[in-house]
Amino acid sequence: DKYGGMPARYMSFGLQAMVMRHYCNGAYYPVGGAKAFADALVPVIEGAGGKIRLKAKVKEFLVENGAVVGVLLAASYLGFYAIYSGEVRAQLDRQILNAARPVVADLITDPNEQDVNQLNVPEEYFELLDASSRVLQRSKNLRERPLDLGPSRPEISQPVFRTLEDAERGRLRLALVPFRRGSELLWLALAMPTREADRALADIRGMILVLLPLSLLLTAAVSAWY
Repeated sequence: DKYGGMPARYMSFGLQAMVMRHYCNGAYYPVGGAKAFADALVPVIEGAGGKIRLKAKVKEFLVENGAVVGVLLAASYLGFYAIYSGEVRAQLDRQILNAARPVVADLITDPNEQDVNQLNVPEEYFELLDASSRVLQRSKNLRERPLDLGPSRPEISQPVFRTLEDAERGRLRLALVPFRRGSELLWLALAMPTREADRALADIRGMILVLLPLSLLLTAAVSAWY
């Protein structure tokens, strides 16, 4: 006596008519089963910038005014912030490399020139090192307090990046750029402050803390209205 999972006396005429029409026309089902519906939605969601999370651990349900307004995934906030902060740091790394390229080109073209020793660019700190980590040249703004580059340089063929904590200059982002001048292997070290990147990350943290509660309250209000 059950139709569509419920007793017939509780089923509306419209729902019963749709069920009967479905069976009368052959009881169709999607090729591949019900999973085909989910698979068809994947490119639409990802095309709009969304992400599909499978087997994600649910931390809690968010309820406002008796309505469920969202599901908080344990790693959602951390994941968003990690992606954003990674892009901010990558942009700073590109800025450092762009500043290093013309200096490297001059060092290769004019090996006898003291190009790095003559540099005095505000908040850009340069050092030229040989394969034994000996400093060959140093920009003027580093004469009194050199950079602390840490352990000796490894055998690298690509630029590597580090973050330094400098007591006088604050936090610095350092790039070690290897290059060859003839048969000689050299490194150009260039450091810049992370101040602007840190400020951008602080701004996005503040924005999340403000907008998230407001959006949840708005969603709860809409859910309660309907």
